[in-house]
Amino acid sequence: MPDNLHIVPCPLCDGYAVIPRAVWVYERGCAFGHYDTEEDACPECEGAGRVLVEGEPITIDDLDEMSGTQ
Repeated sequence: MPDNLHIVPCPLCDGYAVIPRAVWVYERGCAFGHYDTEEDACPECEGAGRVLVEGEPITIDDLDEMSGTQ
């Protein structure tokens, strides 16, 4: 794996690997419908919860330079 690829939580599903969606359901024997949720696999990470991104690692020294303290 190249050095500039990193595994991070999926930004679309926040690492949960699924996207919930509201559905209207009727249960057998119940006179009234209600909202419920179904979960679909996240299309961004394909249900893995993680994605590969390109980027350079940041060191402690880099963070100190960005904040202006040393």
